[in-house]
Amino acid sequence: MSIWGEYFTADVPVKPYLGRDSHGDPSYGPETNAKCRVEYRRANVINANGELVTSEIKLYSAQAIDAGSLVTLNGRDWPVISCGESAGLDGVIDHYEMRA
Repeated sequence: MSIWGEYFTADVPVKPYLGRDSHGDPSYGPETNAKCRVEYRRANVINANGELVTSEIKLYSAQAIDAGSLVTLNGRDWPVISCGESAGLDGVIDHYEMRA
C-alpha cells in the first residue's frame, strides 16, 4: 500500500487502451475506476513518440494507467500521455504518476 494512499480519493473512470482496430482507430477496454489524486497542473511533457506535448492533469495512483488509455474528468475524456513509477525511500515502487 502506498504511503500516499489516503490522498487517492477521486474515483476516476478509466478506459484502458488496447491498441488499434482494423481501421487504425484506437480501441479501448471496458471502463473501470481507479482511486487517484488529481492535480490540474499544466506542463510540457514528451510523449511516447518523442514529441513535446502539453499536459493539463497529473494523476497519482497505486494503480498504473497505461499511456493511450482515457481518463474521464469533469465530463471530458483525457488521453494519458505518460505513466511512470515512483519509488519510496526503500526503493520499492510506491505509486504511479500519470500525465494526461
